[in-house]
Amino acid sequence: VPALTAIPGIGRKTAERLILELRDKVGKSETTSALSMQSSSKESVRTQALLALTSLGYSRPVAENALRSALGETNGAEPSLEDLIKGALRHTSAR
Repeated sequence: VPALTAIPGIGRKTAERLILELRDKVGKSETTSALSMQSSSKESVRTQALLALTSLGYSRPVAENALRSALGETNGAEPSLEDLIKGALRHTSAR
C-alpha cells in the first residue's frame, strides 16, 4: 500500500482496491514465470550437453540419441550438466 500511495492521485482506498483486484493476476504471473524458467533451465542443460558432445566429435544425431537415453535413466529427476554428459558418454561408447 505505501508504494502505491506514493503515486500522485492514488489514495489508501484506491491502493487497497488495486491490491485486491490484482492479487490473483500477479500470483498467476509469478507461477507461470517460475515454470517457464524451469523448463528453459532444463533445455539449457540439454543444449549445453549437446554442444559438449558435438565438440567432442560426436555427430549431432548420435549425441541426441545418447542424451535421450541418458535422460531416460534419470527417472524424472533433473540431472546436472555433468551427470547428463557422463550418462550420454556411457551410451555413445556402448555403440
